[in-house]
Amino acid sequence: MGAIVNALVFVVERVIQSVLLLLSLFVGRREHAAKFKIEGNSRSVVAAACLAAILASVTSIFLGQCSRTSALDLTADVALGESMAELTAGLLNHKGKILVIGKDAKKLNSHGLEAQMRAFEQTLSQPGGITVLDTELVSMPSTPSKPSALFTGEMFFKMLESQPDADAIVSFVGAPPLTRDEISALPSKRPKLIALAEAGMTPVLQQLLDDGVVQMAIVPRPYLRPQAGQPLRKPGSRKECFDLLYEVITPRVTTPDP
Repeated sequence: MGAIVNALVFVVERVIQSVLLLLSLFVGRREHAAKFKIEGNSRSVVAAACLAAILASVTSIFLGQCSRTSALDLTADVALGESMAELTAGLLNHKGKILVIGKDAKKLNSHGLEAQMRAFEQTLSQPGGITVLDTELVSMPSTPSKPSALFTGEMFFKMLESQPDADAIVSFVGAPPLTRDEISALPSKRPKLIALAEAGMTPVLQQLLDDGVVQMAIVPRPYLRPQAGQPLRKPGSRKECFDLLYEVITPRVTTPDP
């Protein structure tokens, strides 16, 4: 304890001496700069004050970080992850092997993305027959681009080749923007594709649904403001939260011509 006291007092002495030296330089009388020294009982008082200041700073930083994290409302992210897992299980009749594509939440420092993936994995881990073969995390590009570009056609074909036993691919980064030639080159036996369309419904996504490349798309609903005097509707459960924020779209059923 004595070593800590001496160290803290030494630091305080040097700081005060430096301040006094700077002041003396301004007035041009360096030789008269005071030599500050802490003696006797004052040393323990100074050390205690320094420790108290350090503890107060650390506590303030810790509480500030905790309050910011706890203030985050992750209900919508958890609802999305749970619902994506439930929709995937339902599409596969609660059995099968899947591949997952998502954003790297740690690199992006995103609590929301972490909550989505955690809820998705926890929901799938409940009693059932769904197995996650692999999870691929993609990084955001250095230059702005469309969200769908995160999942490229090249990635899609590599997955089909490397994981031939997969029954489904679950993408949190949209659907691959395949060309007509790429769609024609797809194998007839391939995994189902469930895609979260962050950019909303697009002609490319609609075409992928019509061609049977995407079996299920989760599309954000447009935000509708309530009319004047009407309160904003608050969902009562995470399922209601998902239904309020997202729409599930499946391929259109076409009837053959008579």
